[in-house]
Amino acid sequence: FREETCSCGIFQLTGYPCCHACAEIGSKRARLDDYVVDFYKKLVYLKVYTDMIHAVPGAKDYIKSSFQPFKPPKIKKKMGRPKKLRRKGPNELQSNTSTRKGLTHTCSKCLQTGHNKGNCKNESHPKSKFFKANVAEHEEIPQGSQARPSAKSNKLQR
Repeated sequence: FREETCSCGIFQLTGYPCCHACAEIGSKRARLDDYVVDFYKKLVYLKVYTDMIHAVPGAKDYIKSSFQPFKPPKIKKKMGRPKKLRRKGPNELQSNTSTRKGLTHTCSKCLQTGHNKGNCKNESHPKSKFFKANVAEHEEIPQGSQARPSAKSNKLQR
């Protein structure tokens, strides 16, 4: 384990042992300090701060300029109704429902979810309210029984 690497990559990235490395070092009864990079140690810290560190000047020490100060850009109000929901990024979870409150559409013609009767290309379901209307179009009048003539056919015969 002397090469100071771990499959998680944290040990190589940070310079001090991750939990996996600590477990391995502890099982070998070695000292953790031997596996930490030198710039985390106290001696290096004291060497860095031995010299005087001067304070950063404040706003009163700034040089006065003859130019006008910058102003933020004007906010342009977009035309049209504002969007109700924000646009989700490519890494965010996209919802598949295009409905309100997370409910899905159910087609009243084929009784399947995900679309409505306006764009349904499926056959009507037997339990649908559109099933009988669909059957009545294709149903033939039985022989021997007289069907009542409609108002349109009466006008045509006159």
